[in-house]
Amino acid sequence: MIREWQFKEAKDRKIWIPHMCDCAFPFAAVLRGKGYDSEVLSRSQDSGFSLGRKYTDGDQCLPSIITTEDILLRVFSPDFQADKEAFFQGSSEGPCRYGRYYMNQLLILKQLGFESTPIVTLSNKNFYGGLGTDFKIYAWNAILGQGMLERMLHFSRPLEIKKGESEQVYKQSLDEFSRILEASVK
Repeated sequence: MIREWQFKEAKDRKIWIPHMCDCAFPFAAVLRGKGYDSEVLSRSQDSGFSLGRKYTDGDQCLPSIITTEDILLRVFSPDFQADKEAFFQGSSEGPCRYGRYYMNQLLILKQLGFESTPIVTLSNKNFYGGLGTDFKIYAWNAILGQGMLERMLHFSRPLEIKKGESEQVYKQSLDEFSRILEASVK
């Protein structure tokens, strides 16, 4: 049986967040502010995502294959500790397959013998992972703030005089925003 894990059940574990987009960084900061050891997974260097494709059936969209690959790269790392680590995966309602990512990935972990490694998720059903409304507000602010920074990057990059300067400012701003967010979470 597949069940949604509550964040509180994974309190003593390191929670890895797939890097689907840069909002993963301030989201990890919000979790750290809430007292969770949280870090963003490294992205795979394999542009063909062969490991993700090996363990999915081809009925998944590309982000599912990418995040599956990144999770499996961590699981197959020599320093992986199945009973001390967990993964985050979002969820959704409706026709989008995003709501099935965590279920498919839990099945893959179980097939590989890592059934003790949870995938925590957020949804209205589990009251945002058991973290409550204030967490929902901080997480939403993380997503919005990163989106505004990225919008400024896309506005300024075509106008930059020194190539790469906008990207550098964006990354510094994202790091600073994440630090501020982490410190402000109660």
